Amino acid sequence: MSGDESVLDALTTGLERLENNATFKVVEFGKNGAAVWSISRDAWGTPAPRYTALTGVPGADPTDFYYDQLAPLLEGRLLLVALTTLSYPRDVVQLLREEQNVPVYNCLAPLEDLIKMVIRASPLRTFYELLVLRQEAGEQLSLARHPLFPPDAVSGYTADLVFRCAPTDEHGTVFAVVTHQTGSGAPSAPPRMHSIEIQSAVIPPGTYDVRAVLARPGHVDFQGLLVKLERDRRKLQDIVRTIPRELRAADGAHLVCMLEVSGEPEPLEQRVERLESLIDTAEAGGRALKVSLVTYGQHAVERNGTEDPAMTLAWATTSHLAKLKLREVQKAKARQVQEKKSRQVAEREYGRAAQLECAVREVNSRLTARDGHPVLVTAGARPPHPAKVDLATEIIPCRDKVRWQDELSQLQVKLPQLRFGALLGPDPFGDIWRDLGRDAHGDLEVVDMPTFATQLGLRDPVQAVPFPIVGQRGT
Repeated sequence: MSGDESVLDALTTGLERLENNATFKVVEFGKNGAAVWSISRDAWGTPAPRYTALTGVPGADPTDFYYDQLAPLLEGRLLLVALTTLSYPRDVVQLLREEQNVPVYNCLAPLEDLIKMVIRASPLRTFYELLVLRQEAGEQLSLARHPLFPPDAVSGYTADLVFRCAPTDEHGTVFAVVTHQTGSGAPSAPPRMHSIEIQSAVIPPGTYDVRAVLARPGHVDFQGLLVKLERDRRKLQDIVRTIPRELRAADGAHLVCMLEVSGEPEPLEQRVERLESLIDTAEAGGRALKVSLVTYGQHAVERNGTEDPAMTLAWATTSHLAKLKLREVQKAKARQVQEKKSRQVAEREYGRAAQLECAVREVNSRLTARDGHPVLVTAGARPPHPAKVDLATEIIPCRDKVRWQDELSQLQVKLPQLRFGALLGPDPFGDIWRDLGRDAHGDLEVVDMPTFATQLGLRDPVQAVPFPIVGQRGT
């Protein structure tokens, strides 16, 4: 048997025989000097190593080095001495043999690697469980333990789980691996729960198929999540205190986006990006969401002038399809501009107004409350065309004589719960923006989208749901 195999065998046997709340020690003489390794098991059987480097020079005065520095660290059980270098202090090693009656092994591998290998292969001595929230009848939440690994499970043991992550706060969803022991004292004493490991991450809401893999005693890898879990240093009892008594239900919402497509491609690109961000923010709040998209441009003035009528491109569809339509609008604008440049066609766009009044009429003809709580958000800057010539501004009238005041008034009477938001470009002009931004308005350059969405009721104040959920609406 080689030296490495002898050390591995001795470490494995020592760890198997190591009782809970006990420790054995190993002395290493390596290329970086002398060190003492302490390998302990806690009260629940989880092994862990601790490393103490000695700063003295063993060869200068071997006896003083041994009695003053090394011996005080060897209280308890010394398992073995490992020589991982050829230039070890022979006099000190001889003292260890005589004083401690301990075996000495030569090995080529660093002792740290061998210790980690043995701990990784060590079987569990207790059940490992995952803390979850169980959703009972209705929205009531209760804390529960979901089984992961049995005693004697070793590295590589897996457990497949299905659970739901709910929207939560900046601390994210917590994956707390725990074990428990029967309470001492009376037979009816509750189990005493102990935290093995706490990890967390801000995970997008949804249902996940996850594989839990035992990496080693004391550490579990959770595979199948969209983000990497990090160590959470909070105390378990503090996290448990944040559990809400019930899961707040979020009503569905219908987000209607009115998008101005006139002007240059750059402002349109910014409007598209902000509407995409709004959609993502609304969905991240856990609310069921339907999205509609109505685009509008300018009325044509001159012969052969560009006319971009108000058009419904999507109605009460999914967020994914709505965002695809937004990108199609942006690409179509870029092609249109490129074609004009290649044909050297002069721009004939009327730049002082846009068919905002016709877009409001289009929404008014379609919008009801059956698709969810209605929210109307307009991304633009130009004012609407008036129903007749505006003597003050001299803006040309809408060819269909649409009066935006009447359309908005009808919307508000028909849907008193309707909320209005405006995402405004530079220098928005016209009284209409006061009404279209009644509940929330933001500058396209600097808008805080979570705040904007919250003002419109698209995102409720965050409810901290700290653990994964299983139950009626989960698994």
